[in-house]
Order: sequence, then structure tokens, then C-alpha cells
Amino acid sequence: MRRAPSLDKLPILDALNAARGCIFCELEADDERRIIEDYLRESVMDPEHRSEIETVGLCNSHVYQMLAAGDVLGSAITIGALLRAGINAGLCGHDPYAAGVGRRGRLGGPRALGGLRVPAEAMPRFGQSCVFCRALEARVRRRTDTFMRLYAESDEFRREFAASRALCVPHGRQLAASAATTRVLRPELHSALVDDVTGVLNTTAAELGLKLDWFIQKHDYRYHDSDWNGSQDAPWEAARFLLGRAGAVNQARMPKV
Repeated sequence: MRRAPSLDKLPILDALNAARGCIFCELEADDERRIIEDYLRESVMDPEHRSEIETVGLCNSHVYQMLAAGDVLGSAITIGALLRAGINAGLCGHDPYAAGVGRRGRLGGPRALGGLRVPAEAMPRFGQSCVFCRALEARVRRRTDTFMRLYAESDEFRREFAASRALCVPHGRQLAASAATTRVLRPELHSALVDDVTGVLNTTAAELGLKLDWFIQKHDYRYHDSDWNGSQDAPWEAARFLLGRAGAVNQARMPKV
């Protein structure tokens, strides 16, 4: 009897079968959303977790994703903790909270605010490290190990992956680099994985190139009435293939032409 795959392997297998582009981009996006939602739902009122955020911080991207998640109160508490951490680190050279909330919800008054007493170069820099990024990176490492185990154990998985369009360029480079250092793969599979990654990227790039060419031609009046042939989203697909999830393009919804 064929043994069912373990729970940690199922997301990779499901993403590969769904054939929606880079499996690592898709699964990281799910992880990222869950990390933020779990924090807002379960940890935001925990002083220990807030203290970690005050100490480590949050990156710009995750602050705005947290705000977009819909829990305005949890976001306010978290950003308030970051603001307090900035004040304690000498952001303003004083503590405006000490003066209390004045009229119309303002913190203190003109005298309480005083002047800036900290040189600009000594002010704290926000967004340099991030609690959510660290949590995401840990999951990414575990998922890469899981992928390697699948590749090492299953001929069927290797065939399906090699025939897929399941990578973006950044994740393809990372996977090829990991193949050289992982202890999970047998030596003969190291080069096989690099060859498969190269094949997936080259095939995907060629197909996207044809889609982009047709997308551009479709804007010529002579082809106005021709079928799109699945090229409506070609610019967005190509950008995500080249850039992965890095950059604002990944937050943009793909409009239909």
C-alpha cells in the first residue's frame, strides 16, 4: 500500500499540482499571512511578544501588511509599542507621553514637546530588522528541507517538478544553491536538481516571452479582434517570474485587459 505523504509535504505537493506559478512564492505568501494573523489574534496582548517587537522591530512591508489585515486595534497597539521604543531610544530627546494627552487628543503641549536634542545620525533607524521576517525565514528553511526530502525520495515528484513551471528566478537560484550544500540529496541528485531547476526556468522564460510578444502585438490595431491566447496577464506573470515576491509588484492585483 502506498504510504500517504506527511503533513509537512502536503502543501508542496498541493501547490505543485495546482500549477499556479512559483510554489515557493505561493507558500511563502500563505505563511506570511498566517504569521501576521496569528500574531494579531493570539499574541498582540502578550507583553513578551510586544517586548520582542520593541527590541527587534518590524520591517516597512510587514507594518503595512499588518495594517491591511483588518485588526486596527491590534495594529495600533503594536505600532504604539514601536513608537514607545523609538522614544525610549532617543527619537525625540524627550518623552511626550509624560505630559499626558492634552486637548483634542494631542500629546502634551508646545512646552512639553520641546526641541530635538538628538543628532539626526544618532536617531534610531526603523525597519532594519523584523520579527515577522525572522519567523518567515525559519519556515522557508524548513520548507526547503522538505522539498529536498521529496526530491530525494520520489521519482514521481522529480518527474512532476521537472515538467512544471513551478519556480521564479530568485527561488530557482536559491534552490540551485541549496542543492550544493544539502545533506539530504545523494551526490548524483545534486546535479540532477540543478539541471531540473535550469530546465524549469528556461522553459518558463521562453513561454512567457511568447506571451509578452503576443500581448504587445495585441495592442496593434491590426490584431485588435484576435484572441488573447492567454496573454492578458503576461506583464504581471513575467514580472513575478523575474522578481519573485520581492517588490511591490507582488502586492498588485493582476487586472484583466
